[in-house]
Amino acid sequence: MRNVKIVRMITGEDVICDFIEDAKGTHMKEPLEIAMKSSKGNATVVLQNWLPTEIINDNIARVNPRNIIAVFDASESVSEYYNETMTRINKAIIAASNIKDAEEEGMMDVMEALMESQGKVLH
Repeated sequence: MRNVKIVRMITGEDVICDFIEDAKGTHMKEPLEIAMKSSKGNATVVLQNWLPTEIINDNIARVNPRNIIAVFDASESVSEYYNETMTRINKAIIAASNIKDAEEEGMMDVMEALMESQGKVLH
């Protein structure tokens, strides 16, 4: 189960994450930046990647506690929204990986067929 917290950074960013403090340090796992959008008097919470997930191995950041102003418990509804969002993101990542694996496997089949046909006359 995630320890969902909202972390206010000294930069002014608000980050929602699975917040971990232990002997190894302070970590934000699966952090998403919180952005508030307002339209016609309605406020909407928008979550976006806080880390460049496309170029890193793990979606976890070790942070210097001096860069944190405050840590808050997320409300139940915001915590549920975060958990649902992370579930959808993780499912999408797995689906994309499966597609990539299937494409690579298909390409290997094509390459094997080409290699087998080398030296054979095809009509």
